[in-house]
Amino acid sequence: MAASRGGTVDKQIAQIQKAVAAYQGGDYEKTSTILLPLVEKDLIKGYRSRDYLLFLLGESEALLAVESEHPTLCGLATTHLRAVETVSDTPLLAQARARAADCLRLAGNSTDAEAAYRIVLSNTKSTVYVGTARFRHAELLSQVADEKRAQE
Repeated sequence: MAASRGGTVDKQIAQIQKAVAAYQGGDYEKTSTILLPLVEKDLIKGYRSRDYLLFLLGESEALLAVESEHPTLCGLATTHLRAVETVSDTPLLAQARARAADCLRLAGNSTDAEAAYRIVLSNTKSTVYVGTARFRHAELLSQVADEKRAQE
């Protein structure tokens, strides 16, 4: 039984290595195709780098949404990027939150995106470039104001 378990783990590690290489090579579809089943079957929970794997999956899905001009694909990306938050002491927290906010904005979910950007901007120890988050947050606030004026 132990040999069987070892073989399964070795196959998972090989898949993860392929996914990381695909991501680094810009093949986001391959990255997503490899990592999604591992995440859906909860096979990465034992890995110390599961925050990184969740981030790669979410980021790949977000980049695919942009590349294919299908913002509806951002739903899964948001889910996986927010899952990064479930990993304690992850250094990817701020970056994952910022990318999830970007996904919400791309999907047209202005209210949730605005709230998500507020959370990103409230973190004083953020590792993300806050200028971009501020710009996108202001852009959303402007859109909301325009929508309110149009309703009046």
